[in-house]
Amino acid sequence: MKTYKIAIAGFGGVGRATAGLLLSRRTRYREVYQADVLLVAVCGSRSGLADAEGLEEKQLDALEDGLSGPDFIADSGADILIEAGPSDFRTGGPGLAYIRSALLAGLDTVVISKGALVYSGKSSESLPAKQAPC
Repeated sequence: MKTYKIAIAGFGGVGRATAGLLLSRRTRYREVYQADVLLVAVCGSRSGLADAEGLEEKQLDALEDGLSGPDFIADSGADILIEAGPSDFRTGGPGLAYIRSALLAGLDTVVISKGALVYSGKSSESLPAKQAPC
């Protein structure tokens, strides 16, 4: 069975809902896809939480101050980044920093907020990644 370690950057309503869906569907992922899904890190703009063995939903209300940013996600050991932060169509931030860092590190990246893609979609496509954002 393949294990996928997932991190979520942007932990407002959409990020929290995404985490809840991932965690609630783990049994189905195992049965249907032979995939073990671990949520190893989540972070908002100023706080986050990580556990290499996987986070549980009841832990997600206890984010720790200072655990945030692209370096925090890189240190989490995640294979996949889900970027769900607020969209900023004028600067691409803050999601753009997470996306670029993840792609440069070779992580598969799922982008929920579109601001970073609108701002720098073409330049992000040229980053050396497994797959360009879509």
